Amino acid sequence: MAIGALNQDPLPETSQNLFEFSDLTAADYATGTRQYLVYRINTDTGKAEDLSLWNRKTEIILKDGSQFIEVTQDWKSVNENRIRKLRSVNRLKDFSPITHYVEDVADSSISAYSFLQTRIDGAANVANNSRNGFSMESLPQTLNWELDMETFPMLPLAAGKSFDIHFYHPGSRQEPQAYTYTVIGEETLHDMAGHPIESWLLSITYGEQGKGTFWIAKDNKRVIKTEEKFGNFVRYKVLLGVPTGL
Repeated sequence: MAIGALNQDPLPETSQNLFEFSDLTAADYATGTRQYLVYRINTDTGKAEDLSLWNRKTEIILKDGSQFIEVTQDWKSVNENRIRKLRSVNRLKDFSPITHYVEDVADSSISAYSFLQTRIDGAANVANNSRNGFSMESLPQTLNWELDMETFPMLPLAAGKSFDIHFYHPGSRQEPQAYTYTVIGEETLHDMAGHPIESWLLSITYGEQGKGTFWIAKDNKRVIKTEEKFGNFVRYKVLLGVPTGL
């Protein structure tokens, strides 16, 4: 695996340190299923809200003689509007997105997108696609923001290191742009049995909207926990040690 600065000139001042994945192989990907407990805390009341369980599965698939990365997500929730099924297909060599498919179970609506070289379009070949006709200008090396938890473990994390990444949340009105993630320190978490988990802390500031911190295990590079603060809410995602079976 190689990660290097993009050789593009000129770039906006905020994009001078853009990074791209290149020369990835199957060995660079952590395949398998991970489960996360996802919820948010209302800091005014202290109550937990929007309790969800996210299953995220990464697989290497074969299509037309070539290997691709497929990430499927199955979101279960006490809030029916949070119940979703997602399927994303990326190129293996650089984790660049090809397609992204979302089914919102509550109303059976489908949103599907195709990532092209210069834009992101609603996928015209997907039946009943509610985003047919959608189009958004893209940027070089734009990654799928829905796969941030699969992206971060592949970064060469080290103390004080920063990464500018072109991210785009499929379907968002916010255009793709560079977001800066910085390793702000290290912390030792402990599992329920008291075993230590040495972790990097990766942080991002979402402008005036809030900020997020990601705890990434140093040994297997999995995202162990996330904490995102927006207004009077703090959202957590916590990796489960034993699958629930759901």
